[in-house]
Amino acid sequence: MIRKVSKIGPSTLMISLPSKWVKKYDINKGSELNITEKGKILTISTENLITTDHKTTVDFSNLEPRVIKWYLSALHKTGLDEIKILYNNQKTIELIKGTINNLLIGFTIIEQNNKYIIIKQISVDLEQEFRPILRRSFLVTLTLAKQSLELIKNKQYEKLKNTKLLELTNNKLTNFCQRILIKNQYIIPTKTCFAYVIIWNLEKIADDYKYICDELFKRKAPLSKEIIDLYQQVNELLESYYNLFYKFKIQDLNELSAKRTEILNKIKNSKTENNLIINYFQSLTLKIVDFSSSIIALNHL
Repeated sequence: MIRKVSKIGPSTLMISLPSKWVKKYDINKGSELNITEKGKILTISTENLITTDHKTTVDFSNLEPRVIKWYLSALHKTGLDEIKILYNNQKTIELIKGTINNLLIGFTIIEQNNKYIIIKQISVDLEQEFRPILRRSFLVTLTLAKQSLELIKNKQYEKLKNTKLLELTNNKLTNFCQRILIKNQYIIPTKTCFAYVIIWNLEKIADDYKYICDELFKRKAPLSKEIIDLYQQVNELLESYYNLFYKFKIQDLNELSAKRTEILNKIKNSKTENNLIINYFQSLTLKIVDFSSSIIALNHL
């Protein structure tokens, strides 16, 4: 989008605001706007809430349950406020209700008949909610990691079934963070993509911990000291990256890189027969380290 600069008076320069943006955020004469200067980038923002609903209609007839969940998750992340869903069986309705409860923060069913269902956002996505919800996403994932390890150490495999439910909480929180980023962008808009990558990766990390819980709940077999020690080191790596995210120091990142190499070497040289668990440890280590470039980008001035 290009805007020509006009001159008013001897020294005042002016550009026009995009009419679509003005209408969307109800900007009028006398409205106050925030202007942030960072190098050659000038950011204009408003505290006003969106005044128009973004709606869409989708047809979920004959779709696989997993595809429906993916679809709803994606539509929620894109910032849609109202979704009309066509369907052709009762199972789809139950799946939609479950997905709303487990994933779509702020949405509820406002209309339903035997042909379609309409879900709508009933709470406002506030930009200031992003930081506390992102921190909670990290903490929930760390709790999943630590609790699962403690239960495994104590051979309380039955309790893993409840602990893994924290992964659903992670899904809900990370999905909401992604939605806020798409609608409002990061504090520094040019760094939105890096924040999004970290959140996306955090959700995948929780998945791996859930898979470990599923496997050990099913097998109910004790793990060797070697595996327990590796589990602890992977958890510590995750916690270190959490601390790095909130208090960035390049030297700490350098030390974590060395720790990553140490863990991967132990995995490579492992003699255990628990190959599936070892593979999850390797996946977790690589995903955790994938935070690195994005963390640097967020903290580089």
